[in-house]
Amino acid sequence: MPAGRKPKKPPKNVADHSTAAGRVCWLLETRFKGNRRALAEAAGVSHTAIINVANGKQPGRRLMEAMTTNLKISPAWLLNGEGEPFTERQKQSGVPIARKMLPGAPVDFSDHLLGDWIDDAATLFMPSQYWLLLTKEQPILRDQKRGFRAGDLLLLETDRTKFPRESHLDNQLCVVRFHQHGTETHKLGVVTFTPGIEQEGPQRLEMDCFEQDADPATVAVEQVYRHFNDGRIVHFKRELRAVPHRGQVRHVSIDPHDLEPALPQIRYSDIVSVWLQHLRRPVSTLL
Repeated sequence: MPAGRKPKKPPKNVADHSTAAGRVCWLLETRFKGNRRALAEAAGVSHTAIINVANGKQPGRRLMEAMTTNLKISPAWLLNGEGEPFTERQKQSGVPIARKMLPGAPVDFSDHLLGDWIDDAATLFMPSQYWLLLTKEQPILRDQKRGFRAGDLLLLETDRTKFPRESHLDNQLCVVRFHQHGTETHKLGVVTFTPGIEQEGPQRLEMDCFEQDADPATVAVEQVYRHFNDGRIVHFKRELRAVPHRGQVRHVSIDPHDLEPALPQIRYSDIVSVWLQHLRRPVSTLL
């Protein structure tokens, strides 16, 4: 960095959607990739006006009117945070891209977005939707039968009112929240509902996270000694893997001879988004 030049400060109010300035900053960071001049030109206002809002100043009446008119922003959303950013007739086709799985709606986690958008006339923009960029580290890529590749995009819906009912989840690709050792993590996998059967236990939701190789830190060895009445002692051991189960951690066998290793059980309330659409993209610099 050249001598005397101060590092650029991040814009204020980016994550504060309770104010008009925060909502303008959300549009700036997600729709215009943080380019203040581009937002000013699109809204038909001065560059200085956008700089002032990015620095924490509340937008004036003229700026608000220009944005609602030229950017087709919902006045109720921009002024009071009511409803969606775009009206039903004026929804935009762009959907933001995220490298990480979001804990909720993209409007609440704009700092996790890449600042890039996909414009598709067939897909109307919904504030509750975003594209997840699949990187080569994603375990789902191990299952080649699903046809996903690094660089592809998955359209995810975070609005719970649009989720399938619990009993309708059958091999449904979802992002699920896990709590392990006091830390919240999110995993992508397929969720399946199993109805209660007397021989197999109560109904449950199971998730396959495609994690074939266990983390050594989660593996334990169980030593078993069986003493029979005739004096025989039989010893065997097996490896166990720690998996989340209804908010707790249980150890299940990872013996390669087990035909159907147990899958982690989850709660319906821990599903944070569901998969809607797949978009194939060439490998790019986003990876």
